[in-house]
Amino acid sequence: MTRLQTAITHVLNLSLKHPKKIIGLWLFVVIVMTSSFKPFKMLITIDGLINNNFQSAKNFRTLKENFEEGTPLLLLHHPRYDQRELCDLRKWLTTLPSKEPHLLRTLSLFSLRKPRLLPAQEDMFPRLTFPTLLRVQCAQNQITGWQDLRQTPWSGVLWPDTGLSSKPLSSFLTEMRFKDLGEVNFQSKVIPKIVQKIKEEYPEALKEKTFWLGEAAYQMHMKEGLRHNNLLNGMLLILVVLLMKLFLGTWHSGLFFISTLITCAFFLFGFMSITGTPLDVLNNSLFILLSVASLGDFIFICHHQRKFQTSWQESFKALIFPSFFTSLTTFLGFLSLVTSDLDIIKRLGLWAALSGVIEWLVLFSLLPAVMSVFSKKRPFSVHTRASSFLNNLERISLNKATKIIFVLVYFAAPFAPFTFNINDNPTLLFPKSHEFREAIATLKRTLNFSGEISLVVKRQGGSEDDLKRELHLLDQKANLLEEERNIIKVERPSRLLSFFEQDFPLHERQLIRSNLKKSPGYRQLISDTHIRAKLYLKETSLRDINHLRVLTAQNICPNKECGLSGALVAYAEFSQRVPRTLLFSLATSLILVFIILFLIHLSLKRPDHKLSLFPVLLSGFWGVAFVLLLLAITQFKLNFVTCVVLAILVGMTGDNAIHYLLGHQSGIEKGIADKQGASLLTTVIMSLCCSIFFFFSFQPPRILGVLLIFGLWGSLAGDLWFLKALLKKKGDH
Repeated sequence: MTRLQTAITHVLNLSLKHPKKIIGLWLFVVIVMTSSFKPFKMLITIDGLINNNFQSAKNFRTLKENFEEGTPLLLLHHPRYDQRELCDLRKWLTTLPSKEPHLLRTLSLFSLRKPRLLPAQEDMFPRLTFPTLLRVQCAQNQITGWQDLRQTPWSGVLWPDTGLSSKPLSSFLTEMRFKDLGEVNFQSKVIPKIVQKIKEEYPEALKEKTFWLGEAAYQMHMKEGLRHNNLLNGMLLILVVLLMKLFLGTWHSGLFFISTLITCAFFLFGFMSITGTPLDVLNNSLFILLSVASLGDFIFICHHQRKFQTSWQESFKALIFPSFFTSLTTFLGFLSLVTSDLDIIKRLGLWAALSGVIEWLVLFSLLPAVMSVFSKKRPFSVHTRASSFLNNLERISLNKATKIIFVLVYFAAPFAPFTFNINDNPTLLFPKSHEFREAIATLKRTLNFSGEISLVVKRQGGSEDDLKRELHLLDQKANLLEEERNIIKVERPSRLLSFFEQDFPLHERQLIRSNLKKSPGYRQLISDTHIRAKLYLKETSLRDINHLRVLTAQNICPNKECGLSGALVAYAEFSQRVPRTLLFSLATSLILVFIILFLIHLSLKRPDHKLSLFPVLLSGFWGVAFVLLLLAITQFKLNFVTCVVLAILVGMTGDNAIHYLLGHQSGIEKGIADKQGASLLTTVIMSLCCSIFFFFSFQPPRILGVLLIFGLWGSLAGDLWFLKALLKKKGDH
């Protein structure tokens, strides 16, 4: 242990002896990284979240490739439009293809057609035409043909089944699909711009009666949310400076700290850029996580300088060794996420772990060098009124009954995972008040469904007889699924063909079929290699979709002759892996942190080390047990964002205990007396910084903020008050 301490202290001594060389070395690295920087790839689509190697993800890619899915944008028109408004909508839809080159196709009330055979006249042969079902005469403000829509395959999909009892329709959908060009960041940059442009050019009088849904609208809102979240990084820096001034009494303490944060962020995101790591909805909050996790080391340095009235150089020397171990536990806590099955969590775990290493190097190598040149004597921290109230918290003492309650948390925590609320869907990324959630709720209320998936059958041949046999098989499977209460409507290719061919004799149906094969509606359901039925779902929650997945795999398609596919199916498999990620990474990190605390404790040759070993280990993990119980009691929805909270807390587990153990040569009780003020100050400032999560555009980070705040105070309660109660000897007061 002594050799390790000497080697670690040598890093600081180099910065103090050769500050200009150290600064020059860091600047050189900055220049090298700047020259290698390249733009990030942004992952904001549903299939961008999920693993490419998952079977459901492969099926979803096959679906998009075979049925020309493109990127859908749905316009839900609600409430009732009058004739003039419908004419305005038709005019807008007619001019849209000429304005938007990325538009693949449009499906609306005005584009629905049915074949009609015109009889031979004079020298003309019989002709096949496809007139629209709705007859629009906007000059006369007249639209007729509503009754012709009743028996179409789109009843219950584009409008409610009972929607034609009144004219015009009370609610109906318009579907647009955009070409997926496969370019880098096409989905994250081009599609949101297209949707925004379309919204701006949409008829003003119709805007209040239209909701925007579909994957394209989802991507637009995701892009807006990520842009908003990036602004929060700047807000956090301002908040840190203000909190440092309030609790530490100096402006330059906050300015020096945020300079280390900016430097860490530069190196972290520079490495991510060079290695081609994409940005996603999770690692987008990496800077805030880095800021919160790295506050502890700096605040302990500031508190040490104020309490013992030493120079900042002496405070750095006193704290560099324990801070090495606290950074190590943070590193291990985040690194445990690499054991996850989910790529998005692996990425966060790897880069968050690396950020802990970079933060320690910047704090104890670059910052001392900078201060040696620019701020040799100014203290970091002075006594303030705001920090004096923490003295009351230091005197908190647990009575016997409270100590028993703390112990009971350990007995209850192992049962908590069995009651976790694991019921997720992509729309829950947005808060309840968000316009996308409101649009989904309106869709469900008016058309009785909130999403769709596909039942896909692989074709075995290319002849008409093969297709007939495969359509029959698909109908059989779809009939079984249609009995499920969550499936509201099934759109079948057989019904589409029947609708177009039923009024024609057999010898003319081939002509109909050859024309249909060129239509988007046909290619949406029948390709050269696959056929599918669209299943419209009342609920799109994880539980409901996974029930359908299991039912289909075991009972409907036991020989894998068919299967469910779609974005929601892929997301359901993705979300189902979250609990395993949480528990496995939690177990891994707890074991590693346990070993570190155990080895540190045994390396200290003090009279009290055997007596304090059990209390340190028991109290150190109380915060994690508390959060597990909190998740079970509150029934917060567990998803890929909120499961990260335990990795963060485990990373901070033992930080206070390490400072107490290494804080004083006379024993842990003296260490607690010296460092408990720093523990309290760190928790207060960290908790206030976590409030920045409440301003995120997405719902899960807001819940993450709540859990982090409770977890930080729970960790403090275990590390400080519970530990003091366990160490208290009989007769102590």
